[in-house]
Amino acid sequence: MPKKFKIEDHFRDYNNHWEFPIPYDFGKDIVLKNKYEKDVICYPSYDKDGYRNVELYITSWLGSIGAIHYYGRIKSYSLSFCETPEQIGKVSVSGAFTSGTEPKYGDFLNLELVRPVDERDLEHDKHYDRDRWLRCKIGDKTNGFWTEEEIVKLGTKLFKKMFVGKWRLYINSYSGKYDKYVKL
Repeated sequence: MPKKFKIEDHFRDYNNHWEFPIPYDFGKDIVLKNKYEKDVICYPSYDKDGYRNVELYITSWLGSIGAIHYYGRIKSYSLSFCETPEQIGKVSVSGAFTSGTEPKYGDFLNLELVRPVDERDLEHDKHYDRDRWLRCKIGDKTNGFWTEEEIVKLGTKLFKKMFVGKWRLYINSYSGKYDKYVKL
């Protein structure tokens, strides 16, 4: 029987900051104290077409002896802060109030994708007479993916489960081959 797909199984150091799915209006009307004990108002950032943005960012590492891995992160920086309601949408001090507030508001969403170690990893070590995966067991989490396509499939699936409403995912692939937008 296949294991049930759980969002939190696909992120490194996931610490339950967020309840999924994240609604379109997340951040609206949150008031926090900055390091000077002043209230700061959080407001979501929207594009002109009304969508909020999330990015699937893919990087790579190419090494010796046939080593190649791709890495993925899901990121969104669509929360901004200001001191008065009149400043909403006009002045952004996003990130300026990170100290003294919960870190989850400084980086609204910045999660590293992981996958389970599988037989393919162990076979690769045997083929190249390496020992990268020998310390791992099948099912352990790793952030190294074999192809960009694997990250795109997982990242798109996670995006669709993590958000509701007018959110847009931009896939920013390492090769440029998979660059595209996905809307909910």
